[in-house]
Amino acid sequence: MTLAARAPATTDGLVTVSFAAGDLFLSDAEDHAYRLSWNADEPQAERRRALPAGSYRLRTYRIVRTEGGERWHVSATAPSLRRIEVRAGETTHVELDDTIAIHSRLSDTQAGMNIQGDSGAGLSIYRGAKRIPIDYRVRDEADVVVATGTMRYG
Repeated sequence: MTLAARAPATTDGLVTVSFAAGDLFLSDAEDHAYRLSWNADEPQAERRRALPAGSYRLRTYRIVRTEGGERWHVSATAPSLRRIEVRAGETTHVELDDTIAIHSRLSDTQAGMNIQGDSGAGLSIYRGAKRIPIDYRVRDEADVVVATGTMRYG
C-alpha cells in the first residue's frame, strides 16, 4: 500500500529520509508491502511519513534527481537491504548512501562488471523512464582493447 503524508495515529511512528525525492519500499513481519514517497518540493515540516509501529525490511529504494531538465533515478533492490524499526511516537531516520559502486573482474577468459547501491543492493540507473545501458572496454598494458560489452546490472 502507498501511504500518503498524513497525521500519525498514536500507534504510529514517523519516518524521514536522507534524500530529497524518491521512495522506500518496505515489507512488515506479515509481508505486507508499504511504499513511502517524498518529492523535492515538500517543505521540511512535511517530510515525515507516518507508519504503523513495527519491524520492516527495506526491499527497494528509489532516489530521484533532475539534472539539466532531465529526470534521473537510481533504483536498488535486495531481498532485505536492512531492518528498520519504527516505534510509536518516535521518528526513525533512514540514511541511504547514494554512492554507486562499480566492481570489475577480469580473467584470461572473461571480463565483467557489476553495479551496486547501498548495502550491496543491485542497482539500476534510469534517465527518463528507461534504464541506461553502460558499455565498457578493457584495455591491456599496450592500450589495445581486449574486451568490450554492455554491463549487465540491476
